[in-house]
This record gives sequence, C-alpha cells and structure tokens, in this order.
Amino acid sequence: MVDWLLFGILLALVFYFYWQSRSKAKERDRYRSIVEMQEELILCWSKVDYRVTYANPAVYNLFQSDLVGQNIFSWIDRTDQERVKQKLMGLDLSAPQVKYKCRVILPDRSVRWQVWNHYLVSPKEVQGVGRDITENHLIEETLERFENRNRALIESIPDSMFITDREGNFIDFHARLPQEKIYRNITELPYFTTIIDRVLKLIDITLATQQLQTIEFSDPKSDTYYEARLVPSGEDEVMILVRDITDRKQAEAIAISLRQEQEINQLQQHFFAMISHEFRTPLNVMAIAISTLENNEDLTKNNKIKRSIARIKNASDRILATIDNMMTIYQIKTDFFIPNWQSLNLNEFCQDLISRIDITNIYGINFYPLEGESLITSDPRLLGCILEQLLTNALKYSQSEVFMQVIKHHTKVEIMVSDRGIGIPAGEVSHIFEPFFRASNVAGIHGSGLGLSLVQKCVEVCQGTIDVVSNQAGGTTFRIFLPITPQM
Repeated sequence: MVDWLLFGILLALVFYFYWQSRSKAKERDRYRSIVEMQEELILCWSKVDYRVTYANPAVYNLFQSDLVGQNIFSWIDRTDQERVKQKLMGLDLSAPQVKYKCRVILPDRSVRWQVWNHYLVSPKEVQGVGRDITENHLIEETLERFENRNRALIESIPDSMFITDREGNFIDFHARLPQEKIYRNITELPYFTTIIDRVLKLIDITLATQQLQTIEFSDPKSDTYYEARLVPSGEDEVMILVRDITDRKQAEAIAISLRQEQEINQLQQHFFAMISHEFRTPLNVMAIAISTLENNEDLTKNNKIKRSIARIKNASDRILATIDNMMTIYQIKTDFFIPNWQSLNLNEFCQDLISRIDITNIYGINFYPLEGESLITSDPRLLGCILEQLLTNALKYSQSEVFMQVIKHHTKVEIMVSDRGIGIPAGEVSHIFEPFFRASNVAGIHGSGLGLSLVQKCVEVCQGTIDVVSNQAGGTTFRIFLPITPQM
C-alpha cells in the first residue's frame, strides 16, 4: 500500500514538472512569436562583449543578414560610435535604461537614422528596441533649416514685426525696441504713442476687408519717419510691419527741392532771356540815336543840349552794363559760362586796362607791375571784368588816387587793389559779395550792388580766391590770388 502511494506521488510530481515545462515552453513560444511579429527592431546582446545573442526578423529584413554573433558597433556610423559607447557603458542596476539616436550603415552603404532604447534585463544581458526614424529626421532637419532661415531673415531685416489680435494684444513680435520693458499690447509701444487710435481702427479695417492697409507717421522727438503696413495673418490676427522711412522722406524732400530749383532756374532763364531781348533792343536803338545826336553839329553847339545827350548816354551805358553783369552772373551760376583760357602778359594786360579807365577819370591809378616774367593763363574777359570793377569802384568810392600791385608767388599771382576812400562799416564786410548789397555809407553814390558779386563769381571761375581788408576810418584793399596755370 505504501509502495503504491509513493508511486502515485512520484507520478504526480513527474506529471507536474512535465506540465510546468510545457507551460514555460508555450510561454516562451508565445513571447517569441510576439517579438518576431513586431515591426520594431529587437536585439539581445551581451553586456560583456557587446555581441548580439538574438535579433528579431525586423532586424534581419533591414540588414538582410543574421546579426547574431556580431558586435553592435559594427553597423553604427563612426561619427556616432564614441557617443553611443559612452551611453551603453553607463548601463547598470542603478540606471538600467538608456536611449540614444544614431546613424546606421546598412550593407548597401545607405545611411539610416534610428532611435534605440536599451534595457538591462540581467547583469550580463541587455535587450534593445529600435525604430527607424530616417523620414522623420529628414523632416525635422528640413523644418529646422526652414526655421533657422526664417529666424535669420527676420533678424536681418530692419523692419519691426508685430502680430496682434483685434484688441491689439501681442501674439508675437520682433522689434528693435529697448528690452527693459515687457510689451503686452500695441498701446504700450513708443512707435504709436501719437496715433494709437488710428492704428487700432486700421486693425479693424484690415480684419474686416482682409486687405493691406498702410499708414505713415513721425516721431516728433527724433524727427524720424515710419511706415506701418497692416496685413491679415489669421482669422483674428494682424501682422504689422514698421519700417524707418526717414531716408526715403529726406530723398523725397530733396527731389521736391530739386524740382523747385529746376523750375526756378527755368523761370530765371526765361527772365534773363526776356531781359536780354526786351532791354537790349531798345538800348541799342537809344545808342544809335545818341550817336546820331552826338554827330549833329547844330545840336552839339548848344552846351545844354550837349550835356543832356551826355547824361542820356551815361544812363544808357549804366543800364547796359548792369544787364551785362546780371547775364554774366547768371551764366556762371548756371554753368553756362565756359572760360576761354588764353596766355596773357599780365603787366601789359593791366596797363592796357588802366589806360582805358584813366581816359574817363581825373584821378590817377598807380600801377606797380610784376618784376620779370608776367605770363599767366586766364580768361581775358573774366580777368578784365574783375580788375575793371575793382578799379572803378576804388575810384568811385575814394575820389582820390588808387594803387594796384602785382606780386608773384610760387604757383600763383597776387593782384592788390587799394584805395584811401570811405572804407566799409564794421559788420558789413562779410556781406559785400552778396548780390545787390550796398554798404550803409554809400548813400548818394550810384551803384547796383552787383559789381563785387560779379567779381567774386569771375574769380571762382578763374580758380582763384579773393579777400578784403577795410579800415572804417578810410581805405580798402582787395587781394586776388589767381593760379599761373589753372586746371583745364
């Protein structure tokens, strides 16, 4: 009886262990079938030598070979191997899981991006689950490049960009603004302090019409001009681009000024052409008539008539000289005058000019010529105008002798014209070259105020300079410096 009892117990134990082994085998088979059906890459490898002990079919399908027995670093890109190795060496019981992303080289030499999770399942065995993320990685790289490009573009443009809702609350902005303050609403921006109501109204119009709106405004504190462009950027969002247009405004102002100046120049040209025609023609008729009267012996016998004819001739000559001076100034100012450069003997030129002036003057001109060679290159018309104006002015305002001297420097000649006359009042010397300006002490002495302005313009065309020294107690000296050989 005991033997049968022992036999039954033994048989039950055998059946139990057989059933347990069959259950575990079924569990392993079930687990293996689940692992082999997964699309994820599943590996088991040794923590001792990093060699693969198991790989599921997904790994085989990817690599087209059995990886069992191979080192897991054999297919990792060299660029990533050291980084991955450092992570895997850190696997222990205190940190049984590690995750990394790396490049994998397939047998056909193509490169794939994968992300792996490794779990330490025993002190010597690791299980890894991987997933191919090549397409996602390429998309991420493309998005990152696009984002970086957009960020660089936004950072490089000088415009400030704001995105607001209907109430002007900021959704996002990129602006050249002081950062010590956090801006939450468009009303806080220093840009729009004076026009905030107009901007808020334009936001409503932009959202209602879904069309671009533009506004220009200025900052009175800095004289800076801005342009704001509002465009719809969403169902209830508006993008506002603010640009500094100060340079453009200044350019527009310059363009307007140039157009106005051109119009004035055209009017001046028309005016002087009219003067030249409408005044010269009757003056020439008057000159012919005066010449006829001067040649009439019967009329010239009468001293009273003779003096009247002389006064008419003198007045006619003064009007004609004034017109000539105005036309010369206009031609020089508008660059219509082209110098006629000639080689001149300066001593002889001055002496000829003085002899013509002395004929009509009772006062003498004391001339001190240049010693030695006196050849220079200049425009005889301009040089004659300069010296004649200075000499006649000196005689007119001094009623005494006038002195003229020529001095040669290294590359220039200096011509001095001085008198002992009434001088120029203090504070008025700086104005004597202005057109139509006449000093306050010349009342009763005829003149148009154009002579010295003409002299200065002629000196500039001759590439020279002129200055004046006046003694209010009496006497004025003009000094002219002309190049011996001007640039042509």
